[in-house]
Amino acid sequence: MSSNLKELIYQFNEVLLPRVNMYIEYFNAVSKMKKMAEDIKYVTESIENFQTICTLLGYPHHYSLFISQRELDLLFKDFHGNEDEVKQIIDNFYIARFDDMYIKEKFLKRWEQATILSRRLKIIRESISCFEQQLYFTAIPVLFSQLEGMVADGYNHKGRMSSKQLKQYILDLLNAEDSSFKAQLSKFYTNTILVGFEHNEPIDSFLSRHAIMHGADVEYGTKQNYIKLLLFFDLIYERIIEKQRERENL
Repeated sequence: MSSNLKELIYQFNEVLLPRVNMYIEYFNAVSKMKKMAEDIKYVTESIENFQTICTLLGYPHHYSLFISQRELDLLFKDFHGNEDEVKQIIDNFYIARFDDMYIKEKFLKRWEQATILSRRLKIIRESISCFEQQLYFTAIPVLFSQLEGMVADGYNHKGRMSSKQLKQYILDLLNAEDSSFKAQLSKFYTNTILVGFEHNEPIDSFLSRHAIMHGADVEYGTKQNYIKLLLFFDLIYERIIEKQRERENL
């Protein structure tokens, strides 16, 4: 073997080959990272889509409610593409997750520390107690009333508060929501909670505050409706607390 050939082989083995291997490893790593990024994007989009659907169905997204891709896959493993089936799957998910202990741990404990709710706690506790006893027809109107009272306290509102004023306050709070769900939340409030009614006529909402409080809706008492209202109550509570902090920092 000539010395030139030996030198070339040496150069290849000692210099070029390590570099080739390095580049191969680099491209493999890049490929893996790209695949990982695609997987993360898929998971993120799947979870965000799930949260969006939940919000559209009246379950405002809550920070405590983490769901993994594996849970999501299991949740929809037998899904056949039916819209009513999606609603049933999501209802079942929330009903299973929101048991008595979950509500006490994730919601009531925080509310008990809040000055703004201190004079309302005995009423809120009774609402939750009714929920625990499956007395949803009682639990829901009680929580609705405290939602409005909390908003009045949050804005230091004095005197009569019209429906228009309440709507303005709540939309103001929802518009301060720093999330991609802002539009859906506002839509849920205006198109579900604020829906009007006429006695002895079909009600175009499963959770119309007006129809419930004025006795037109006699079908609202479900566990999922209480959970939806509870989530909305907590969302508004959090926005009020944030506004108070902002005012304190001015």
